[in-house]
Amino acid sequence: MNDEILNIGKLTFKIASHEDNSKIIKFLKMCPSHGHMQIALDRGPHFFEAMEVEGLINLPVICIDSTTSQIVSMGSISEKKCFLNNCEHPIGYLSSLRSLPEVQRSTLLARGYQFFYQIHRKLECKIYVTTILEDNYNAIKVLTSRKAGLPAYNDWGRIHTLMVKIGKNTWKAKNGLTYERAKIEDIPDILNLIKSESQKRQFVTSYSEDHLISKTGLLRGLDVGDIRLLRSNGKIVALTGIWNQNAFRRWHVVRYSSSFMFLKMIWNQYAKISRYPRFPDEAEIIDYRFLSFLTILNNNVDYLETLLFYIWKEFNLKRPNPLAMIALHEKDPLLKVFQKYPSYDLKSRLYVVNWPKDQQAVADIKRELIPTIEIASM
Repeated sequence: MNDEILNIGKLTFKIASHEDNSKIIKFLKMCPSHGHMQIALDRGPHFFEAMEVEGLINLPVICIDSTTSQIVSMGSISEKKCFLNNCEHPIGYLSSLRSLPEVQRSTLLARGYQFFYQIHRKLECKIYVTTILEDNYNAIKVLTSRKAGLPAYNDWGRIHTLMVKIGKNTWKAKNGLTYERAKIEDIPDILNLIKSESQKRQFVTSYSEDHLISKTGLLRGLDVGDIRLLRSNGKIVALTGIWNQNAFRRWHVVRYSSSFMFLKMIWNQYAKISRYPRFPDEAEIIDYRFLSFLTILNNNVDYLETLLFYIWKEFNLKRPNPLAMIALHEKDPLLKVFQKYPSYDLKSRLYVVNWPKDQQAVADIKRELIPTIEIASM
């Protein structure tokens, strides 16, 4: 598939290789997200290693201007097994769609999706998921227009990406539950709980024992000992991975809008005397931990509150306290538990993307199941 290429005038679309590593890292630093708080993901020094967490198949597409030999646009396509309609299916993920300002009003986007379709025909998945920040109005308007040969972007609701300061908390621990770090021998029970609960949701990544014990791949940088378990009468009833990706994926704020800078100053003064997280400075690396593959038996909020109580108690001993990050759909019953605690809420729209011939695959998706995405893999 890496031999796919599309030449249009001075522009060349191709699937990037390891030789493009430094160019990609440089390009992404030049193209932060849009909105009042423009953030960027630094995936250096090895972009392709950092991308492993996004899928079993990862295809970064770059567009090169032959007159400068520089990248002017890029986007990434990934594919992995996820739960869809109670069963495992290959699902795609679209990310890192970026273009330099000087080419954003050209036909580049349509050409890029033309190349995307060439790739799509060789993949197994019929649908893709992606998110767009709600205040990125222009991207939403253009991508959902269904014009110029673009695929259909079907709105699947709001995603709340919550950033919560780990430390003192007001959650309560329910009696009779025990908290511990996971061990290798816990893996079968961990996978059983994840699988049974994931079948009640949509788009949850399907993990295997190999993923949990490997130092690379979908769970790169996450050890079994980074998973926290909650037990009732010896049975695992809740779990989550506490995933530190700072070694290979670092989020930072590139810049704030002038109006938001004033609000940031006021907010950060308030954050000093409250439990709310402060807004980071421009160029500051955000110290965060993803709460990954959060799994709660029967969505029991008592189990979730107890799990969070012990995690917060554990991390309250660390200084400075890192942020916990998790993304939850507006329909998720677990969301209300996190919203009880002071947090910063980054809102985005979830889209299910399909090409015309795969419209039935979208129509068949059970809307009653809770959409669930892994923010640590996006």
